[in-house]
Amino acid sequence: MPNIIDNEIRFPTAGAFRAFCETYGSGVDTSKADARFSFNWILPQPQTESECEEKYRIRDGENARLQRDKNRPWFDWYEWNCDHWGTKWDAYGFPGWSFFDEVNSSVKFLTAWSPPFKVYERMAELKIDFDFSWSEEDGSGGRGRVLGGKLEIAGERRS
Repeated sequence: MPNIIDNEIRFPTAGAFRAFCETYGSGVDTSKADARFSFNWILPQPQTESECEEKYRIRDGENARLQRDKNRPWFDWYEWNCDHWGTKWDAYGFPGWSFFDEVNSSVKFLTAWSPPFKVYERMAELKIDFDFSWSEEDGSGGRGRVLGGKLEIAGERRS
């Protein structure tokens, strides 16, 4: 069982929060109970074999330990996610979980093993300003921010 990491991204204003959701979440309605945040908003996984880097392609008969995607049997999603997002699974929550907190202009989600620092790095490249924090099951954690494209992290970074 992986360590579960609680994560939160906070935007400086309600307008910045809405703009992020509209631009990167294709206008997701954050008030709906089933609205979901995804790292694919920022760093989308390849959807076709031709857009997949060779490193993440699985050939027929290749090592059975590789993590295959049932809809994309050519795709080693595990290695791709770890290399591109910094964590093995997409953002997730528990049943009834609300990813979006409109009052606090924030997105809350869980990850396995580590925060998605590589997603934060990409958001910095896109010049998206935000603060973030994480806490681990053992009580450790940290915080950081992106302002003007510069990423700052205070806390232990394990990815």
